[in-house]
Amino acid sequence: MEPDEALREIAYWLERSRAETHRVKAYRRAAEVFAGLSDEQKESRRKSDSWKALTGIGPKTAMIIAQSYDGVPEYLEELRGRLSPSATAHCDKPCAATSTHTPTGPTVAAPSKR
Repeated sequence: MEPDEALREIAYWLERSRAETHRVKAYRRAAEVFAGLSDEQKESRRKSDSWKALTGIGPKTAMIIAQSYDGVPEYLEELRGRLSPSATAHCDKPCAATSTHTPTGPTVAAPSKR
C-alpha cells in the first residue's frame, strides 16, 4: 500500500468517526508531504528512517509511512475493523475511502421556504 494512500484513508476513517479536526488534518498533511517527495527522496528517507525530520510528519504518521511499505499499517487495519462495519451498516453497497459512492440512508428534508 502506498503510504500517502494509507494516510488519506486513515484521515477518512477518523473524519467518519468524528475525531478531532486537528488529527484528521495531520494525516492529510503528512500525505501531502509524502506525495510531494521525489522517488529518490522517498527511498533515501526510507533507508534512513528519517520521516520525522520532515515538517508535517510526526511520530505516528512516520510509523504509518514505514508500515505501509510492508503492507497495510496496523492502525489502518484497526480503524477499518472498528469503524467499517458500523459506518457502512446504512449503505446499500460497500463504502470505501477511495469510493465515489455516497452512502444511502435517512435524509433530512431541506427547510421549506415560506
